[in-house]
Amino acid sequence: MPDPRHQKLAQVLVRYSLDIQPGDRLVIMAGESAAPAIREVYREAVRAGAHVTVRTNIEGLTEIFFQEANDDQLQYVSEVSVFEMEHFNKYLGFQAEQNSKALSAIDPKRLATSGKARQPLQSRMMTRAAASDLHWCATLYPTNGYAQDAGMSLSDYEEFVYCAELIDQADPIAGWKAVHDTQQHIVDYLTKHDEIHIVTPDNTDITYRVGGRTWMNADGLNHSGLHWDMLCDLHSGKVYADGELCYQDGKFII
Repeated sequence: MPDPRHQKLAQVLVRYSLDIQPGDRLVIMAGESAAPAIREVYREAVRAGAHVTVRTNIEGLTEIFFQEANDDQLQYVSEVSVFEMEHFNKYLGFQAEQNSKALSAIDPKRLATSGKARQPLQSRMMTRAAASDLHWCATLYPTNGYAQDAGMSLSDYEEFVYCAELIDQADPIAGWKAVHDTQQHIVDYLTKHDEIHIVTPDNTDITYRVGGRTWMNADGLNHSGLHWDMLCDLHSGKVYADGELCYQDGKFII
């Protein structure tokens, strides 16, 4: 039996985050650990009428590559990858590592060489996303590795992640729409102001200008830009916009 949480996550990703439509060309890229969730996303995307391709990475292959590859291999970019960057109009990525430290012993120069070679692909992805030619979403699948990194049991970490994704709600999509509406109110408010003043109990006192910035609503949809929710990490202290208190004790006051 499929995990109901994976079914609800699939509905959020397909029907809300990526807004899959008939004829969309969707690629799902994920580690093998995410297979249970991938199945449900695949099912939901097919039901929505998408043409779905799945790219699954077997655990350990990336480590082997960086251990064994020569310089030519490190700098090689497959023509298939170039084609896929232009072909798909919807992209979904799952972070699903069992060992988040797998590449810790790899020479950083080798990682940098490969990253530099793939930079044009990343730039092209951002260009297409900015033009709304490509809609993308990345999410996290709970694994033992991530749970250990967080100092939690797997079951506790799963509950933490799925609650953060609003999967614990009866209607997660409605929950995310509510998040959008609440945050859009804040985005609209901040857009009207030019100066941010941050004050915290530990004597932090910072004032900076934000005129001309684009405030984006981090609402689980496809977006790129400066997300206002970075301010929400303050958890305490105060934020003023043009001299008016708008954030105190972990909450926006608007």
